[in-house]
Parts: sequence; C-alpha cells; structure tokens
Amino acid sequence: MKPRFEQGYWLVLEVVVGIAMAFLLLPLIFVALNSIGPAGLAYFPPPEFSISSYTTIPVKWLWSTLAAIGLGLSSTAGGAVLGTLAALALARGGLRARGLVESLCRSPLQIPSLVLGVAFLQFYSWAALSGGPDLRGSYMGLAIAHTAVATPFVMVVVLARLKKFDWYLEEAAQGLGASPMQTFVMVTLPIIAPAVLSGCFFAFLLSIDNVPLSLFLVGAGQPLLPVDLFNSIQFDLTRTVYAVSTIVSAITTVVVATAFRRLTSVFAASG
Repeated sequence: MKPRFEQGYWLVLEVVVGIAMAFLLLPLIFVALNSIGPAGLAYFPPPEFSISSYTTIPVKWLWSTLAAIGLGLSSTAGGAVLGTLAALALARGGLRARGLVESLCRSPLQIPSLVLGVAFLQFYSWAALSGGPDLRGSYMGLAIAHTAVATPFVMVVVLARLKKFDWYLEEAAQGLGASPMQTFVMVTLPIIAPAVLSGCFFAFLLSIDNVPLSLFLVGAGQPLLPVDLFNSIQFDLTRTVYAVSTIVSAITTVVVATAFRRLTSVFAASG
C-alpha cells in the first residue's frame, strides 16, 4: 500500500511542477515566437516566418547592453567588498546591537526597488541643493544605488557561511606566524570564496535587470538596456524588442546554467 501511495504522491508532484514550469516558461516562448515575424509592429501570431528583426537590430541596443553589463559588474564588485566586510563585522565584531545593525543592512532586500529609486532620487536632489555633488542622471549615482542593493545579497550569503566557519583555523594560522591580513587572504577568503561568488552572481543578475531602480536615476540619453526596453515597450513595441529580449534571455540562460554548474562544483570541493 505504501509504495502505491508514494508513486501517486510523486506523480501528483510531477504534474504540479510541470504545470508551474509551463506557466512560467510560456511567456518566454511567446516572446521568442513574436521575434521571428516580419519587421515592424509586433502582433501575435506572426503572419509569416522571418528573421529580419534579428538582422536589423540597431547598434544602440549593443551599447545599452554593454552599459548594463558594466553597471552590473561595477556594482557587484562594490557589493562584494562591502558585503563581505559587513558579514565579517557582524560575525566577529561583537556589536551590542548586532540584530538591529543586521536588520538595517538587510533592509534593501525588503524595500521595493521602485521606492528605493524614488528615495535615491530625492537624496541626490537634496545633496545637490545642499552644496554637495550632483549625482542625478550620472553613472556614479546609478552605481552607488545599485551597489546599495547588491551589498545585502553578498552579506547574507557570506554571513550564513561564516556562522559555520571554524575560527580555530585562523588561530592556527596566526600561531604559525601569519599576520591578520595573511590569515584572511590565505585562510579565510579561500573558504568563504564560494559564498562570495554566489552572492555576487545573484547581485549581478538583479542589477542588470533592475528597471524600477534605474528608471529614476538614469540620465537623458544615457543608454541602459532594461530602461531602453521598458521605454520601447511603452512607445514603440516592434519585433526588434522581442528579438533583443530573446537574445538576452538565451544568453542569460546559458550564463546561469554554466555558473550554477561551476558554483555547485566549487561548493562540493570546499566541503
């Protein structure tokens, strides 16, 4: 009786998961199908098969993509440094209000990106009117905002790894004559590196596709892929937009799959 129950349970589970996956993937399939019709305004289904929307992609989309990748890499690098340092401070700093500080550091994860975008815009405006630097519409302003959102992703993952860290390894290294910096570089960092890479990976994906945060901070004429796609969908929904979206989705899928396999092997090797 038990084997039949288990078979029925797994069958129901597979059906539910299959329905959920189909519901999530069908919009992506519609995007890909909409990209293979004749150039011009997009409507479904396409009247005929054509790849003209792929062969006529303007150069501006390339610059927008490169700008989004550059912004994602810079904010991820800043988030990696700040997030790792924050995790170390929370794990070893002996802070009195550790719970409060950790909650404040995690707050960008709970606040909607739309609200953060408006808040950063208001903050930049206040800073400019108060005699400070005017970061409105600048790349530096975008990078700071994206770094503020990327930092908690790295911090949370690294902090979880540090809670299981054997601190006697550091004591052993220092007992053998290693300085605190040498201990961190040669002992601590290699052990927490998989966690840092995982946090950076999620932070980069969030940054490269964060429309609400970038929408309020990007400057006029400043290329940025997610914002350009959003504006094109609103005012000029052609099949070129679907073609660019399909290419980005395909590349992202390959990158995610490759990174997942690599991170899985790194975690397995680190024990």
